[in-house]
Amino acid sequence: MSGQARRNAVVWAAGWGIGVLVLLVALPLAASSRLPDRIATHWRGSGRPDGSMPLWAAASSRR
Repeated sequence: MSGQARRNAVVWAAGWGIGVLVLLVALPLAASSRLPDRIATHWRGSGRPDGSMPLWAAASSRR
């Protein structure tokens, strides 16, 4: 792989990485005005939520 091709591959990968990061941040922020203060995040067998958290916590949680 030539130096120019390698540079193009790095720029392409970095562009995709930055684009995905922007979407991961922008989409929850865009939807936040249409969501309740706390979002249901856990359900048991009853079908009703029994756990909730704010948008920032739900968006960053790694469950």
